[in-house]
Amino acid sequence: MRGYCNRWHFGFILPLGKPESRDRASKETFDDSVNIGLQIAQEAQKRGLIARPLGNILILSPSLIMDEAMIANVETILRESIQSVRSDL
Repeated sequence: MRGYCNRWHFGFILPLGKPESRDRASKETFDDSVNIGLQIAQEAQKRGLIARPLGNILILSPSLIMDEAMIANVETILRESIQSVRSDL
């Protein structure tokens, strides 16, 4: 997840949360009416990852024991879900 975190400006907390920005340079967030967190959570769930939206933030509560393959799978699902939602906006 290190590469993903650097690329998307991921903030680590337990549970994990990542504010989704409209513009990465200015860190301008999406308007609340867009429901970006909900849209990404729904896309992730279609791919098998349960995430909880909290406004512009997507909350993850991963298992405390995960191997590298599982972490890579979470990263892939998140990346695909974010890209899918962004392409529809």
